Amino acid sequence: MDVLRRGLAELPRYGLVQPAEPLHRNTPPDSLAAYVTQDPFKVVIYDVTGVLSGFELQRKLEAKGCVPEMSDDRHVVLLFSLGSKAGDADHLLQVLWEIDSEEPSVSSHTVSKPDSRNNSTWNNFHSLQIPAPVPFSLKPVSANEIESIDLEHCMGRVAAEMVIPYPPGIPILYPGEVITDQIQRRLAGLAKGGAKFQASADPVLQRIEVYNIQKGGEA
Repeated sequence: MDVLRRGLAELPRYGLVQPAEPLHRNTPPDSLAAYVTQDPFKVVIYDVTGVLSGFELQRKLEAKGCVPEMSDDRHVVLLFSLGSKAGDADHLLQVLWEIDSEEPSVSSHTVSKPDSRNNSTWNNFHSLQIPAPVPFSLKPVSANEIESIDLEHCMGRVAAEMVIPYPPGIPILYPGEVITDQIQRRLAGLAKGGAKFQASADPVLQRIEVYNIQKGGEA
């Protein structure tokens, strides 16, 4: 791990997510453990230029034989184990050098602080909004009550399936929920970025299942 961290310090193209410092020197360690500690076997990196999304960087790493644990729109999670060797870190660094040389120079882009709110798979909208109650029923839904439509046309319709981007594996849309403009834009951004979706009929979310209009969106 130390080999990788030292190598990343020589690669300005990539940022490394670090644990936050304690707010106060005298704060008991356990009270802020979730915020100031990090899994020693995991490294989270990102392209500081913003040219490569986390999804794109993961695909490029995989194409060169390095398989990350996961990614979102901004970050890539790299996982090591007790069996990992310094040579594994050296290989990863070499691949990152190659990706850097194949992409536009870091000097030609403005280096910016990462903002995970932009189309991140984490459901952290810019402002806290409490959704309206979602009606549901234990009655089975027949196939003629739903239809599959293009994602770009789903605003205002009532979802007939659960949509769960991964990571983090938390639903962003429930059956019976009205698809607002904000949710449609979030889903479209994630789908365009290459996010993976669970529970959806279309795992890449080019299409989404909604209730037929004549059913009034009632399950």
